[in-house]
Amino acid sequence: MPTFWTIQSLEKWKEFESTRQLIANENFIWPEFITAYEWIIKKMNERCKPCTIPDVKYPIWAWYQYLPGKMRPDLRSKALLEKGKKGVLIGFTEEFENVLLTEFYGWHMVFNSSSLEHELEVTIIDDHEKYAWSDIIIDPSNTERVADAIIQAAVWKVDMEQVKSVRHFIAR
Repeated sequence: MPTFWTIQSLEKWKEFESTRQLIANENFIWPEFITAYEWIIKKMNERCKPCTIPDVKYPIWAWYQYLPGKMRPDLRSKALLEKGKKGVLIGFTEEFENVLLTEFYGWHMVFNSSSLEHELEVTIIDDHEKYAWSDIIIDPSNTERVADAIIQAAVWKVDMEQVKSVRHFIAR
């Protein structure tokens, strides 16, 4: 079973320890990003097992591949959490059928787009790389595509039994 990595605040980790289930808190989603979240939810509902938890509307974000060839996030990196904030890197396992994988820069095309209804090509990062909407979703069996991508994962929940590692850190 593949391993995924989610970065959470120390407060969220303590809540997870208490409830034994990590789920998203919709109060932390900025209103201007709801359209992008609706897109990811639609794709999750099309491609993953449906969420069976009442009142869960939004996914937990994780990393499948932080950098090409490097799965676990580097905790020395900046912008993982607000500088100086105590956090936790949680390694957990999950079946691919319960996870939607997206290419990191492609997701930002959705995140920053005002129109998600059209199949377009949009320049991302530089003038040489373009993405169509269909390129954003990553099929884990496409090893060539996976090898070159920064891949994030969206899951409906994480149960404590899935946790394989926990590492505390202070964000830089």
